[in-house]
Amino acid sequence: MDLPLRQQIRDALLRTTVPALHAFAEAIFQREGDRIACWGNLADHVLAHFDRDDDRIALWRALVEVGDRRPLLVFLDLQRDRPAVLRAALEDADLLPLTVQRALLSMPEAEPHLELALPKLGAGALELVADAEARARDRALYESHMAALRAHRAAAPCPLSFDLDLNEASEALTHGDLP
Repeated sequence: MDLPLRQQIRDALLRTTVPALHAFAEAIFQREGDRIACWGNLADHVLAHFDRDDDRIALWRALVEVGDRRPLLVFLDLQRDRPAVLRAALEDADLLPLTVQRALLSMPEAEPHLELALPKLGAGALELVADAEARARDRALYESHMAALRAHRAAAPCPLSFDLDLNEASEALTHGDLP
């Protein structure tokens, strides 16, 4: 995660009144040796320190405000067992980048709450609703991307622009353009 993104997230977290978010704002700049905490460390922090759904929803809303898809995707991956948080994410579907909409729709855990998002989804996401095969492809891409992001720790170099556009990857997979 690059420094401007870290600062944007920190600023959004500090604008809230939630103590857990203020602590997390500091965690995104914590150092381990000569490295700043990376995606995997930050995901671990959320899992260890955000016990309440209300705090996780407040974190989600702060990340939506920032709008970068990487923290949104990592955060969604951590919410699979939190129906209330997934419902909140689906309620915000119109505020999300298309890649995040598609990732959310590909999550089997979100399916019971899908009706919340349907009127708010872009056309590129709506195509997943009726196409189970495309949803499965996106799920595989999303899960592999999240695993790769979360593998980055402070002890390893944290790539500044490690990102994969799931829509482009899905298209490439569909058309056989991936190696």
